[in-house]
Amino acid sequence: MRIEGTSALVTDVTSTERSQTAIAAAQEAGPLRAVVHCTGIGNPIRMVGRDGTPGGLPGFEQAIGVNLIGSCNALRLGAAAMAANEPVDGETVRLDGTIRVAPR
Repeated sequence: MRIEGTSALVTDVTSTERSQTAIAAAQEAGPLRAVVHCTGIGNPIRMVGRDGTPGGLPGFEQAIGVNLIGSCNALRLGAAAMAANEPVDGETVRLDGTIRVAPR
């Protein structure tokens, strides 16, 4: 569904540079009034491997990087971009975040 006057952009929320590029692209259409980000990855993570050794951290680190740090990155960059806007209905910043994790 597309709502008139909105932009839907895909970016890597873990990259500040790419996220700023997406925000700048959205601002080309007019003032940024809302940021809605929908992140969510999940990796099966073993705490202990079949051989009894500690499980690896890479899958956990990736999930935290996208779901937590990437979410905060998208929200902080969007909020900073909107902070200079003239208020509409008393608001300058509207943020909405959704994180959904489903097994692959």
